Amino acid sequence: MPMKTMTTFAIAVALGAAWSVAPAVATTTTEKIENKAERADDKIENKAERAKDKADGKDTVGEKFDRAVDKTKDKTRELKDKVVDKTKETKDKVVDKTDKATDKVAVKADRASVRSYQQSLKDKGHDPGPIDGIHGPRTSAAVREYQKKEGLTVTGRYDDETMGRMSGTGTVRTGSDGTAPASPSASPATGASTPTPQIPAKQTR
Repeated sequence: MPMKTMTTFAIAVALGAAWSVAPAVATTTTEKIENKAERADDKIENKAERAKDKADGKDTVGEKFDRAVDKTKDKTRELKDKVVDKTKETKDKVVDKTDKATDKVAVKADRASVRSYQQSLKDKGHDPGPIDGIHGPRTSAAVREYQKKEGLTVTGRYDDETMGRMSGTGTVRTGSDGTAPASPSASPATGASTPTPQIPAKQTR
Protein backbone atom coordinates (compact mmCIF):
# COMPACT_ATOMS: atom_id res chain seq x y z
CA MET A 1 0.00 0.00 0.00
CA PRO A 2 1.43 3.34 -0.92
CA MET A 3 2.55 5.67 1.92
CA LYS A 4 -0.03 8.28 1.14
CA THR A 5 -2.84 5.79 1.35
CA MET A 6 -1.59 4.53 4.70
CA THR A 7 -1.43 8.02 6.11
CA THR A 8 -4.91 8.78 4.97
CA PHE A 9 -6.15 5.53 6.51
CA ALA A 10 -4.49 6.34 9.87
CA ILE A 11 -6.00 9.79 9.96
CA ALA A 12 -9.40 8.33 9.19
CA VAL A 13 -9.05 5.79 11.97
CA ALA A 14 -7.97 8.48 14.42
CA LEU A 15 -10.85 10.68 13.50
CA GLY A 16 -13.23 7.80 13.88
CA ALA A 17 -11.87 7.02 17.31
CA ALA A 18 -12.09 10.66 18.32
CA TRP A 19 -15.64 10.91 17.19
CA SER A 20 -16.54 7.73 19.07
CA VAL A 21 -14.86 8.91 22.32
CA ALA A 22 -16.06 12.52 22.19
CA PRO A 23 -19.72 11.81 23.08
CA ALA A 24 -18.67 9.81 26.17
CA VAL A 25 -16.31 12.56 27.32
CA ALA A 26 -18.96 15.16 26.71
CA THR A 27 -21.51 13.15 28.68
CA THR A 28 -19.13 12.71 31.64
CA THR A 29 -18.32 16.42 31.71
CA THR A 30 -21.98 17.34 31.56
CA GLU A 31 -22.79 15.00 34.47
CA LYS A 32 -20.01 16.51 36.54
CA ILE A 33 -21.28 20.00 35.87
CA GLU A 34 -24.85 18.98 36.73
CA ASN A 35 -23.69 17.33 39.98
CA LYS A 36 -21.78 20.45 41.00
CA ALA A 37 -24.80 22.58 40.23
CA GLU A 38 -27.06 20.32 42.33
CA ARG A 39 -24.63 20.40 45.23
CA ALA A 40 -24.46 24.16 44.99
CA ASP A 41 -28.25 24.35 45.04
CA ASP A 42 -28.35 22.06 48.10
CA LYS A 43 -25.86 24.24 49.92
CA ILE A 44 -27.84 27.36 49.07
CA GLU A 45 -31.07 25.70 50.29
CA ASN A 46 -29.40 24.51 53.52
CA LYS A 47 -28.04 27.98 54.20
CA ALA A 48 -31.44 29.49 53.54
CA GLU A 49 -33.14 27.02 55.91
CA ARG A 50 -30.58 27.62 58.64
CA ALA A 51 -30.95 31.36 58.24
CA LYS A 52 -34.72 30.95 58.47
CA ASP A 53 -34.42 28.80 61.62
CA LYS A 54 -32.20 31.41 63.21
CA ALA A 55 -34.65 34.12 62.32
CA ASP A 56 -37.53 32.10 63.78
CA GLY A 57 -35.54 31.39 66.95
CA LYS A 58 -34.67 35.00 67.57
CA ASP A 59 -36.82 36.82 70.18
CA THR A 60 -38.65 39.96 69.35
CA VAL A 61 -38.05 43.14 71.34
CA GLY A 62 -41.39 42.65 73.11
CA GLU A 63 -40.56 39.11 74.18
CA LYS A 64 -37.18 40.23 75.55
CA PHE A 65 -38.90 43.03 77.48
CA ASP A 66 -41.49 40.62 78.92
CA ARG A 67 -38.75 38.26 80.08
CA ALA A 68 -36.84 41.13 81.66
CA VAL A 69 -40.00 42.22 83.53
CA ASP A 70 -40.62 38.65 84.75
CA LYS A 71 -37.04 38.38 86.00
CA THR A 72 -37.38 41.69 87.83
CA LYS A 73 -40.63 40.53 89.45
CA ASP A 74 -39.03 37.26 90.54
CA LYS A 75 -36.05 39.05 92.05
CA THR A 76 -38.36 41.52 93.80
CA ARG A 77 -40.41 38.68 95.32
CA GLU A 78 -37.25 36.89 96.44
CA LEU A 79 -35.93 40.09 98.03
CA LYS A 80 -39.28 40.72 99.73
CA ASP A 81 -39.36 37.18 101.12
CA LYS A 82 -35.82 37.57 102.42
CA VAL A 83 -36.71 40.88 104.09
CA VAL A 84 -39.85 39.37 105.68
CA ASP A 85 -37.91 36.34 106.95
CA LYS A 86 -35.12 38.54 108.30
CA THR A 87 -37.61 40.86 110.00
CA LYS A 88 -39.42 37.93 111.60
CA GLU A 89 -36.15 36.42 112.75
CA THR A 90 -35.04 39.73 114.24
CA LYS A 91 -38.42 40.19 115.94
CA ASP A 92 -38.26 36.70 117.44
CA LYS A 93 -34.76 37.40 118.75
CA VAL A 94 -35.87 40.71 120.29
CA VAL A 95 -38.93 39.09 121.90
CA ASP A 96 -36.80 36.23 123.21
CA LYS A 97 -34.24 38.62 124.67
CA THR A 98 -37.01 40.77 126.17
CA ASP A 99 -38.64 37.73 127.76
CA LYS A 100 -35.34 36.57 129.18
CA ALA A 101 -34.59 40.05 130.52
CA THR A 102 -38.09 40.26 132.04
CA ASP A 103 -37.66 36.84 133.63
CA LYS A 104 -34.31 37.87 135.06
CA VAL A 105 -35.79 41.06 136.50
CA ALA A 106 -38.73 39.12 137.96
CA VAL A 107 -36.40 36.55 139.50
CA LYS A 108 -34.24 39.28 140.99
CA ALA A 109 -37.31 41.06 142.38
CA ASP A 110 -38.64 37.83 143.87
CA ARG A 111 -35.32 37.01 145.47
CA ALA A 112 -35.05 40.53 146.84
CA SER A 113 -38.54 40.15 148.34
CA VAL A 114 -37.66 36.78 149.88
CA ARG A 115 -34.43 38.17 151.33
CA SER A 116 -36.42 41.03 152.82
CA TYR A 117 -38.86 38.83 154.76
CA GLN A 118 -36.11 36.35 155.64
CA GLN A 119 -34.31 39.22 157.34
CA SER A 120 -37.54 40.30 159.04
CA LEU A 121 -38.11 36.76 160.33
CA LYS A 122 -34.57 36.62 161.63
CA ASP A 123 -34.97 39.99 163.34
CA LYS A 124 -38.12 38.69 165.04
CA GLY A 125 -36.30 35.62 166.38
CA HIS A 126 -37.29 33.06 163.73
CA ASP A 127 -34.38 31.43 161.92
CA PRO A 128 -35.05 31.24 158.16
CA GLY A 129 -31.59 29.92 157.37
CA PRO A 130 -29.28 31.81 155.02
CA ILE A 131 -30.56 35.18 153.81
CA ASP A 132 -30.22 34.07 150.19
CA GLY A 133 -33.57 34.99 148.64
CA ILE A 134 -34.60 31.34 148.31
CA HIS A 135 -37.77 30.26 150.11
CA GLY A 136 -36.62 26.82 151.16
CA PRO A 137 -37.71 24.43 153.94
CA ARG A 138 -36.06 26.43 156.74
CA THR A 139 -37.72 29.65 155.57
CA SER A 140 -41.09 27.85 155.41
CA ALA A 141 -40.58 26.58 158.96
CA ALA A 142 -39.71 30.08 160.17
CA VAL A 143 -42.82 31.49 158.46
CA ARG A 144 -45.01 28.82 160.14
CA GLU A 145 -43.55 29.68 163.53
CA TYR A 146 -44.23 33.35 162.96
CA GLN A 147 -47.78 32.69 161.73
CA LYS A 148 -48.52 30.47 164.72
CA LYS A 149 -47.13 33.01 167.14
CA GLU A 150 -49.14 35.82 165.58
CA GLY A 151 -52.36 33.80 165.40
CA LEU A 152 -52.41 33.71 161.61
CA THR A 153 -53.42 30.84 159.36
CA VAL A 154 -50.40 28.55 159.36
CA THR A 155 -49.44 27.89 155.74
CA GLY A 156 -45.68 28.28 155.68
CA ARG A 157 -46.14 30.70 152.79
CA TYR A 158 -45.46 34.39 152.85
CA ASP A 159 -49.04 35.26 151.90
CA ASP A 160 -50.78 38.63 151.95
CA GLU A 161 -51.97 38.24 155.54
CA THR A 162 -48.48 37.35 156.79
CA MET A 163 -46.92 40.15 154.74
CA GLY A 164 -49.43 42.67 156.12
CA ARG A 165 -48.76 41.61 159.72
CA MET A 166 -45.01 41.59 159.28
CA SER A 167 -45.00 45.00 157.62
CA GLY A 168 -47.32 46.43 160.26
CA THR A 169 -50.15 47.22 157.85
CA GLY A 170 -52.31 44.16 158.46
CA THR A 171 -55.11 43.55 161.00
CA VAL A 172 -53.68 42.84 164.42
CA ARG A 173 -55.01 39.74 166.20
CA THR A 174 -53.95 38.12 169.45
CA GLY A 175 -55.24 34.64 168.80
CA SER A 176 -56.55 32.31 166.19
CA ASP A 177 -60.12 33.32 167.13
CA GLY A 178 -59.48 36.83 165.83
CA THR A 179 -60.15 38.63 169.14
CA ALA A 180 -58.74 42.10 169.69
CA PRO A 181 -55.89 42.66 172.14
CA ALA A 182 -56.58 43.69 175.74
CA SER A 183 -56.88 47.40 176.43
CA PRO A 184 -53.55 48.91 177.50
CA SER A 185 -55.40 50.61 180.42
CA ALA A 186 -56.30 47.27 182.00
CA SER A 187 -54.49 46.36 185.20
CA PRO A 188 -52.04 43.50 184.73
CA ALA A 189 -53.09 41.92 188.03
CA THR A 190 -56.84 42.32 188.21
CA GLY A 191 -57.73 43.28 184.68
CA ALA A 192 -59.81 46.19 186.12
CA SER A 193 -59.78 49.45 184.30
CA THR A 194 -57.98 52.36 185.91
CA PRO A 195 -60.52 54.98 186.85
CA THR A 196 -60.38 58.20 184.97
CA PRO A 197 -59.85 61.15 187.28
CA GLN A 198 -62.95 63.33 187.57
CA ILE A 199 -62.62 67.08 187.21
CA PRO A 200 -65.08 68.81 189.48
CA ALA A 201 -67.54 71.05 187.76
CA LYS A 202 -67.09 74.74 188.15
CA GLN A 203 -69.32 76.02 190.90
CA THR A 204 -71.45 79.04 190.29
CA ARG A 205 -72.64 81.45 192.83
